[in-house]
Amino acid sequence: MFTNCGDSDDPVADTPTNTTDDGSTTVLDADGDGVADADDTCTDTPEGATVDINGCSDSQKDTDFDGVTDDFDTCEETPEGAAVDENGCADSQKDTDGDGVTDDLDKCDETAEDASVDENGCSDSQTFIGDPYQGGIVYYLFQEGDAGYVVGEVHGLIAAIEDQTTAVGAEWVCYEFTGAEGTAIGTRAQNTLDILAGCSEDGIPAKPASDYEVTVDGVTYDDWFLPSKDELNKLYLQRDVVGGFAINSYWSSTVHDNFSAWVQNFFNGFQNYFSISNTYRVRAVRSF
Repeated sequence: MFTNCGDSDDPVADTPTNTTDDGSTTVLDADGDGVADADDTCTDTPEGATVDINGCSDSQKDTDFDGVTDDFDTCEETPEGAAVDENGCADSQKDTDGDGVTDDLDKCDETAEDASVDENGCSDSQTFIGDPYQGGIVYYLFQEGDAGYVVGEVHGLIAAIEDQTTAVGAEWVCYEFTGAEGTAIGTRAQNTLDILAGCSEDGIPAKPASDYEVTVDGVTYDDWFLPSKDELNKLYLQRDVVGGFAINSYWSSTVHDNFSAWVQNFFNGFQNYFSISNTYRVRAVRSF
């Protein structure tokens, strides 16, 4: 049995025993936690609290040094210096929406239960303009009336993160081919295929766009095309979000006639058709 000693009976600190007037010896345990004062590293333990071998209860310990005592801390081994919530959990230790991506990396809150997500914790329905996605940057979400629009689903256009031509740019070279007259959103693929079918020379604008491919997390995205006139304009409007554009003009996949095609100036937004013997830059796009 342990016997508590009052303050008036307390001998020199860390003295393990006390001899009373009747000659008996008692172990000093000032806070009555069952651990002798000589071995107790936590004084004033709350009455009835369970303690470890050092005489410390969970309310007196902060094992991971995050500022939250162990009795309230639900996250062990918090990284040193990390900010924590009232439960002692850092964002790197939480997955609030249960999508498998920790809060420090999760860019999409409140993901629907059981939804498939990307590395950013976002499902298709949570994809937004400016998001890195499937090898590029999302720059347009399809609206009703656009080819590719599906009610209740989110789809749109992704731009490559860099130009596919050098500073010199590319020229069409060929003058005789048919098709490639689509201007609307959704016509880029057919335009590009029409150009390639009628003009096989290397270096034409459609070639580096269609040859472009990028691999992200083991998935290769190789379905890139030269944007149509309207798709290119949407890209210009989001040029700051996508980034990496030169103060220069860019080719679309939309021809005007056998001798000219539509171009957009990324300095002032001006769209016009110019001779296909000119050289302009190329930025590939794809849909999701």
